[in-house]
Formats: sequence, C-alpha cells, structure tokens
Amino acid sequence: QNVEYQVKDRVFVPMYAGEYELVYECSDYVETTTKIINLMVETTDCPTIIDEMELPDYLLKNCIYRLPEMKGYVFEDGKPIEKQPSISVLENGKSRVLPNNYFAPQTAGEVTIRYTVENGDKSYSKDFIVNVVDVGYSERIAMEKYFLGNIQTEATSRYVQLTAEGEETAYFSTRLQVYEFQSKMQIDAEKNDFEALTVKLQDTVNKDVSLAFRFIKGDKSTQFSVNGDKFTYALGYDAFRSTVESFVLNYYNATRQVTFDETTFITIEKDENGKPFNGFTDNVAHISYTFENVSGESGLRIYQINGQPFNNGVVDKIEPQLFIMDRDSGLKKLGDQLYISPSFAFDVLDPNTDLSFAVYDPDGNVCISDDGVLLDASADTTRSYLVTAKKM
Repeated sequence: QNVEYQVKDRVFVPMYAGEYELVYECSDYVETTTKIINLMVETTDCPTIIDEMELPDYLLKNCIYRLPEMKGYVFEDGKPIEKQPSISVLENGKSRVLPNNYFAPQTAGEVTIRYTVENGDKSYSKDFIVNVVDVGYSERIAMEKYFLGNIQTEATSRYVQLTAEGEETAYFSTRLQVYEFQSKMQIDAEKNDFEALTVKLQDTVNKDVSLAFRFIKGDKSTQFSVNGDKFTYALGYDAFRSTVESFVLNYYNATRQVTFDETTFITIEKDENGKPFNGFTDNVAHISYTFENVSGESGLRIYQINGQPFNNGVVDKIEPQLFIMDRDSGLKKLGDQLYISPSFAFDVLDPNTDLSFAVYDPDGNVCISDDGVLLDASADTTRSYLVTAKKM
C-alpha cells in the first residue's frame, strides 16, 4: 500500500497485511547511518480500536454526557474497513447498551464505559473506568459535594467551608475553564493550623502539566509563590489570621499570567515540573486545594469560582460563561473576508453545556464559509472560519 507510519513511543499499528520496512536512522555531524528491518504482517479477521481518548475524571449522577466517538476497524483481504463501535456501560453490577452516544449515570460509584467492535464471532473492546459523584444534579444541588477528598465540607449562606485535620487535598469534581480563571477564597482565621495553601491547576489531557500557586503563612503577612519558586511576592496582609480579608487568584491562559491582586502579573514560562509551559489544552483544567504542614484543624472558605458563588443554595442560577477568542472588528467592505472566531462555553456546576452558532447574510440566509462549511448550528465552534462578504 506504500503507507508511511509515524512511530510514537516506539509503537505503531499496521493496518494492512504485507511486508513492512522498519527504518532506523542515526545522524551525527559527519554522516547518517541507516538500518532497515523487514517485517511481515499477516491478515486477520480480528477487529480492533486504535483510538485513545480522555474522559472526565468524574461524572455527575443524572447529568447527560455526550460520549466521544471512536473508530473501530474490521479487516477484509488484509485491508481495514472502518466500523463504528457500540457503547455499553456497566454500573451497579448491571450492563446496558447505549442506543446513541448519550449517557446519564444513574448511580454514584465506579462505572465502566465499554466500546466494542464486532466482526462475526470475534470482538474487541476498550474499557474506560470513571467515578460518578452524586451532587444532587437535576434535583437539589449540594455545592459542597462538588469538592472531593479526605476533607469535611459544609455549605453556609455565604460560602462552602473545606476543613482538614491533616495534609489533605480537596479536588473539584468538574473541569473548569481557565481562559479567564478566578477563585475567591478566605482562610478560616480560627482554623489556620497549617503553614501553606497550594492551589493547583492541572491539564485535563496532559496530566503531567500543572501549575502550583502557593500561599505561605508568614509572621505578619502572607507570601505567594509559583511552582515552588524560592522567590515570593507579598500579599500585603495576613491572609491566615485576618477575619475580614478574602483573596482572589486570577489566571489568564492566553497570556499565561497569574495575579493575586490584579496589580502584580506574573508570566509563567515553565510548569510545575520545570518544563516549558504553553498554556492548558483547550483552555480547560482541574483545580485542587491542598493544606500543607498541618498541625491542627485547618479551614478554607470558597466564596466563588469563575463567577459561580458557592453557598447552601440548591439551584444553579448562574448562566454559562461564553468566550469568543479573538473576534474580528471594524468596518468591512463588499468582497472583504470576515473572520469568525473560535468560541467555547463553560458552566462551573453543569458540565452539560451545549454551544452553537450560525452566520446569516443580510437576506437571512445561512452563510457558507470560504472552505465550504455551512455555518449553521452544526458548525464546529472550536475552529475559525473565513466568510467573504458578498451582499449588503
């Protein structure tokens, strides 16, 4: 078939029967040495799935999720034929096949999502195990239950309190947008028996990529550091002992900047592991709060995350956040190209956020992009488009 494969992590999946050449090259400043190994691949009637995907770390009970599609393959005469896998779920000891890609977990606990492709009496499956959390979604929401870990949680009329009696971490169960991230919080002055609070943002795709923002208790004021850097910044007040001061952490993914006072902006060049940092994938991350060097009861009050107040309310009253990345502006002329920006929407408490857009001409007709895409509600919101202005 004369197909060339790119080898990743020394692995490739042959999709055609026949003879393969494995080409190894080694170069220095003098010459290049090449070694070729021949490999014969036989035909098979066993189906396969070669795609990989990332599911959320946690799903919410009763929330409707659209599961990603995966490509399955069966083989005939040594050639691959694409076949859509079926999807089934195993929860609470019972298995059921999903008629489509939509799944609403019905019980809390561990759930297995299985993709299966069949070819006659042979089949191949890929399993993905996720945990389901019951936060009262679609019923009476309990905001304190969104925080997971070996901690105590309590919702009041003004905030959600996280309390730890050891070096514990509170994980927020849903993904968050970090295009313009904000967390407003306050350390409980009566439960401040710990030396530092670390707020961590972790990439949802590349789990090795994270940023650690550390608030450090001082004698009279609180210090702030990024990724364990020895250089610290002063907050200007004592966040661990104050009974009135709350503090806000802001992070902006487009510029890779963090600020704790909207005055001091720190540009982040490397992640927590010291590797070059280019921002979080798809402007999305997980957040966690870690109590460090704990000597007694320690408390943190969460007032707000990304505009969502946290309290003992039982209804999600906050609208999703809509972001249009780098929108076009200015007066255009006939024949000019209009730039349609990528966009995305996020809701802190509700991961089931659907976003669509459409572009209409002056006569009310749906436009077609210059590369032939109909710009109605089915268009992909995560990419950009160019549209030539043809009507006034």
